[in-house]
Amino acid sequence: MRPTLPINATWISDRHFLVPTLLSIYSFRKHVETYIRLIYTDHYHDKAELQALLPNVEIQFFTELDITIPNHLQAHQATILNRLARMHAVESCSKDQYLFLIDSDTIFSKTISNLVNLLTPKVKISGVVEYEEVANAYLYFATKTNTGSTHSLSQVRKNRVFEAVFGSNWLELVKTPQFNNGFLVFRNASVLAQQWRALYIKGLSNPSVNHQDDQVPLAIATQQLNIKTTPLPNQYNSKGNIYGQYSMYHAWMGRWQWDLIKIACGQHDYLSDYGQIALQYWNNLPISLQATFWDTKIKPFQYQQLLANLQNTIKKGQKIVELNSINSYSSFWIAERIEDFELDYDLIFDKYNPDELSIGFLMYTLQKNGFWQFCNVFFDLPQSCASNYSNNSIDLLIIGFPDNYNASFLKNWWSKISKGGQICLMLLNTQTTIDLNSLNLDSCTIKNFAPIYILHKS
Repeated sequence: MRPTLPINATWISDRHFLVPTLLSIYSFRKHVETYIRLIYTDHYHDKAELQALLPNVEIQFFTELDITIPNHLQAHQATILNRLARMHAVESCSKDQYLFLIDSDTIFSKTISNLVNLLTPKVKISGVVEYEEVANAYLYFATKTNTGSTHSLSQVRKNRVFEAVFGSNWLELVKTPQFNNGFLVFRNASVLAQQWRALYIKGLSNPSVNHQDDQVPLAIATQQLNIKTTPLPNQYNSKGNIYGQYSMYHAWMGRWQWDLIKIACGQHDYLSDYGQIALQYWNNLPISLQATFWDTKIKPFQYQQLLANLQNTIKKGQKIVELNSINSYSSFWIAERIEDFELDYDLIFDKYNPDELSIGFLMYTLQKNGFWQFCNVFFDLPQSCASNYSNNSIDLLIIGFPDNYNASFLKNWWSKISKGGQICLMLLNTQTTIDLNSLNLDSCTIKNFAPIYILHKS
């Protein structure tokens, strides 16, 4: 469909997000015929390479930071550059064009073509409301200290951060709704983009602000400039089922990585809606790019080993326990099978040191997708709650980020594992001081898929 309105559909990407970006563009272009722009934020591919992948798409580069990055964010320059590129996209959009600013992890169905009927010349910014008030947007606050440990800000501290970044009238400003950034529509919003950028940059200097979040600064900017926002129906930015009324699927918690990993591995069962649509376009990618995705996204994390192991391990009626999981891949994979496999699934989080951001995401998403009712969730002490289980009663124990756990911890849990059962240690992005071979666990065979280790009880 060729819309009658002047539309500029823009994606921001770098090498790490190029594959989902291409799949997103392919799915959009199938249903909407319009001007498309890719803003690329690194030098890994040149313009000719990108143009070959995206004929009839304008390729632009945005690769240089023009601001000073605080010391505590030096390792996150790529993310900051991506956010600034989003603001640049809005500011550089031609007069009277409708800018569709689209996240790389968004997949479209044919219903997207109906959106143009909702747009009017009066629109400055449109989107789907994610939070009724900015004050509830907990993602704006960083949850890790410089040492890597997690912390939770008190409400008093959050209020101080709001005041420091947004000024003395912050209390009124944070009552404004916040749009989800998976899909936004702008028109003649260059002044808004400048204020958005200014507030985002100001937030970077505050260690309590999450540098990844640009949604709160955008919402506050609209309020400061007295710009009327136009909410879109939920079907135009859905985390739910794309088949039916919904026009798009905005992946959550890196879910697109899981789906593309399964596609790359030839495992097409239990794909989300994102994965099912992405699968239609996967073979449009050159083999070299599929290999690049495999190298840069799969191998460093070895998720394919985790998923393959789960695929071969899960059987009907099993007892599964997951400790301190902030790894949504395993949680969602299991949750989707609980009902079919009649699984008994316990999720246990550390009650004294919870990663509230990850847990909040996990709980919200499980609830939204109807899996929560099948999970048994506990806040306990992972080091000692093994005593709640009988010996030989657990078929699969998944332990997320076990760095602080010692040998006695693993031995206590090992006694709870049934014959033929497993412990799966996920040491993603971490280092462990536990020498697994020196534990001398009875009837234990260790499979090393570093950073994932499988302890099998024969």
